[in-house]
Amino acid sequence: MTEIDELTRRIFLNPRDVEAYNYRGVAYLNAGDYQSALKDFNKALIRAKNYANAYVNRAVAHIHLGSYDKALMDFDSAAIFAPNDASIYYNRANLYCSLGDYERAIADLTTAIQVNSDYSDAYVNRGVIYTNLGNYEQAVADFKTAINLEEIYSCDRDDSCLMDAYNNLAIVYSKLKYYKDAVELFDMAIKNFPNDSLFYFNRGCTHIQLNQFEQAAEDFTRAIELGRRDANVFIYRGEMYMELKDHERALPDLNKAIELAPDYAGAYYNRGLAYIFFKDYRRAVEDFSRYIEKVPDSGIAYCHRGLAYAELKLFEKAIIDLEKGIARGIADSFIFRRCGEIHFALNEYANATECFKVAIALDSEDILAHKGPGNLYLKLGSYRWAIDEFTKVLELDRTDAEAYQKRAEAYAAKAERDLEKDEIFKGRKF
Repeated sequence: MTEIDELTRRIFLNPRDVEAYNYRGVAYLNAGDYQSALKDFNKALIRAKNYANAYVNRAVAHIHLGSYDKALMDFDSAAIFAPNDASIYYNRANLYCSLGDYERAIADLTTAIQVNSDYSDAYVNRGVIYTNLGNYEQAVADFKTAINLEEIYSCDRDDSCLMDAYNNLAIVYSKLKYYKDAVELFDMAIKNFPNDSLFYFNRGCTHIQLNQFEQAAEDFTRAIELGRRDANVFIYRGEMYMELKDHERALPDLNKAIELAPDYAGAYYNRGLAYIFFKDYRRAVEDFSRYIEKVPDSGIAYCHRGLAYAELKLFEKAIIDLEKGIARGIADSFIFRRCGEIHFALNEYANATECFKVAIALDSEDILAHKGPGNLYLKLGSYRWAIDEFTKVLELDRTDAEAYQKRAEAYAAKAERDLEKDEIFKGRKF
């Protein structure tokens, strides 16, 4: 016989049994049968109009049915008949919070605390609201009070409130950029709750803010070992492996992240970078294309796709993408140099020259940027200018054997044999 059956029998034997109606209503609530629950709470309140607990339970049924105004009216009635029951104010505050009425929610939670100064859950929830409102000082005070209360009464309570207080306080510290304090708090939480994956996940996120990528990856790994299998944990661990240049371990995580969250753009971007590392340029192009579909204003994504096209010898597509990246704000010597090299490969010498000039202006010590116009001048027969460019290369790196070789070629073209031999001799040293 089920609980509902037993209570139905009890009501049959005593139709005036108010508590039986209330208990059966709760059983219907737990079973998800909210209309039947509502009927039983109505019957209980017809027989006992001052039954505060039945008002609270009927309010819960109204919430499930989306009748929020009726739920508030029931909480109001419950507070009239049981003004010293802190849980009524706590539950009404939760409803106000879900409706976005934070002022009334804070007022109710404050009343709950006045009625019961040891109500740690009320401190936590009020702290969460203060956090959402940006009132971090009050939030910190509430979370600390909740932690102190939970530690005092730890033998008499479950751990959920203490866990929430630790987690939310650490989150506030992170919002305040007190990342080291947040890590220390997560350390304490993990010491008390070593099998809770959320603490490892959130500590990992905080390690990212401190650029502690190895520690972050370890925390995400531990979170996964403890059963956390959502997309975020694989996304973040994959990104940490990318930061650590551990592409072999990054790729499986990024694959899993995309399987779990196919609409998350960042995973495609990072997987594209991993494919470039593995020289799988076609797949890199596919992933950067997916990323660009989702983030069309990303200049860096166009640049990476352009570089992948260049490796596939699809130079026209490469130039189009690199120029789109530049148009979206990418001002990097390497990108302009690659544009110059691609224009050079397409025999577009004027464009190549302009790109090399910009690359050198952005980074005058970019040796390859100087080699670009040097090779261009050599091909065009402007040997003196070619010699000047390769001389600049050697000023930056006197051990560059290729620069000596290229300068020798220029001298040979000018029939300056002694200088040619001298350059060849110098180059052989390196």
